[in-house]
Amino acid sequence: MSSLNDAGGLPTEEKNLIVVAAVNHVLHFRMFDGDGKTVVDTNETKLPKQARHIEDLRKQLEPPHELTKSEKTWVIAAVTSIVGHTPEEALAALSRELLGDEPVDDIREYRLVRDTLWGLPETQSPQRPLVIQLWDIVKKSPSPARRLRAVVALATFDPQGRGWTEVVRDPAIVGELIAIDRLLVRDWARALEPICERFVPALEEVFLGKSQCDRAEQRITATLLLAEFISDTSPELVRLILESEMPTQVAILARRLPKGGAPNQDNLASLKGVVDRAPKWPLDPYRFMVEHEVNPVDRPAQLQPDADWDSRRRANAAAALIHLGEVAPALAVLRHTPDPMARTYLIHSLNALGVRPATLMDWLAELDKVDDVSARRAVLLALGEDGGRSATKSEQMRVKNRVTILYQSDPDPGVHSAAEWVLRQWGLPRPELTPTPEGGGAGPQLDPGRRWYINANGHTMVVLPEPDGPRDVLMGTPALDQDYNAEKEQLHLRHIPRRFAIAAHETTIHQFETYFPGFWGDESHSERSLRERRSACDKDHPSHPIDYISWYHAAAYCNWLSCQAGIDRSQWCYPEIDRDRLESFELDYLGGLVLNQA
Repeated sequence: MSSLNDAGGLPTEEKNLIVVAAVNHVLHFRMFDGDGKTVVDTNETKLPKQARHIEDLRKQLEPPHELTKSEKTWVIAAVTSIVGHTPEEALAALSRELLGDEPVDDIREYRLVRDTLWGLPETQSPQRPLVIQLWDIVKKSPSPARRLRAVVALATFDPQGRGWTEVVRDPAIVGELIAIDRLLVRDWARALEPICERFVPALEEVFLGKSQCDRAEQRITATLLLAEFISDTSPELVRLILESEMPTQVAILARRLPKGGAPNQDNLASLKGVVDRAPKWPLDPYRFMVEHEVNPVDRPAQLQPDADWDSRRRANAAAALIHLGEVAPALAVLRHTPDPMARTYLIHSLNALGVRPATLMDWLAELDKVDDVSARRAVLLALGEDGGRSATKSEQMRVKNRVTILYQSDPDPGVHSAAEWVLRQWGLPRPELTPTPEGGGAGPQLDPGRRWYINANGHTMVVLPEPDGPRDVLMGTPALDQDYNAEKEQLHLRHIPRRFAIAAHETTIHQFETYFPGFWGDESHSERSLRERRSACDKDHPSHPIDYISWYHAAAYCNWLSCQAGIDRSQWCYPEIDRDRLESFELDYLGGLVLNQA
């Protein structure tokens, strides 16, 4: 604001904010009488004195939608009084604030300067020459910040101008717009209101990640702007919700949906239609992967061209319905179906949508009544996403009490594991679990319906495949893997007709050293290169997974577990461990087995 640096009687730092002080002064004395009518203090003698308290005035800045005629008059009077020149010179000073090389940074202040000049009588207003100069700045200035502020001024001065088509798609201007302070998005929307719809196509490209500005923070800012620019009754709002790729985008847009009236009913019908649509995933995804040699890591994108996109739309629709108070459709998506990705996307969306831990606990209680296991798992996973960051003390206590019980005693291994994850994510203590009696080597003695147990060395073992019956398991290596061996590792399905148990976690350093104390200090049992590759901190973190051990030690550890369980030696999978020769074994033995056989 160097245009006023020659104003006398004020320190330099106050000169630099003098016009803003004058504008803010009007707002500082803005009050309402008993009837709600605006009353403006007309004591001009206060203007210079009040303007010196610029920081106090700025803190109270709350710009109205537009300045009244009397307020514009007092802004001009304020500038005139402070600068000590004529009203015409004061207006020229205000004009220079719109055109200067360093325009007002704060959009609220810039808008007030602009609105002061707008709508004055033609004999008094410099509006017409301003328009020409502002368009020149928009088209020629090398500064994106200066160009964008000129756009703000022209949004009021010339909203029907001929140059808008190119301006609203200019990458530099759009890039500057999505770099604004997110806390001021609503103020920017007000400032650009006459032309906001013109920016929608360019912002949609950023929103979808299809422009040069594809970073997550830029896409979120674009979403915030779109939420302000698009009417809450427009069907475009629902379309953008369905096309969102990030949970935060869904949350921002869903909060704009009206919760009553005809638009609400239309939105409900549209969103429920998407949720109820049949999934596009194959009924047997594993067989599809084998037949089409699809890498399981890339499964969402490769199973079918639009399957993942359809899953995301279903999850987004369910999230929006939650915001509108329709929980039942969302719980249906949280159930395990042939479309697992919709469930996953919705789990990740709930925390961003602002669903409180207390609400999730209420859902969990309702699902307990109907014994909906897969949805209970999903709700727990969503609860873990919060990590306790938004929870009140009462919510923390409620989560701790209920989830600890689920961790200790729920018969479903998925619920047990999800509860464990919640406790870890929330930083809550996990109680010690007592090893399950083995029953004299005949297998663990489990209560009816229970499908997990703790073995003698603290491993959580998950029983499969009951009660679902025998299942096919995908084995082998995808052809796209760089270490793929076509002769030995083709993807294939193996049918497992028997009951078995698999560990829920990797073997830890503590568990392995219970079997072999001092293993890492014995050079005869591991190559020096492997020992040197281990992290120095592992010995101080016994809960970390054990690594860099040979297959032979893994097999010996399995035999040791079989011994601890009281299993007869004849049922061990590895009767003798020899580097040169391994005796044959049967797959239906009771003993522990390294996972390279089915």
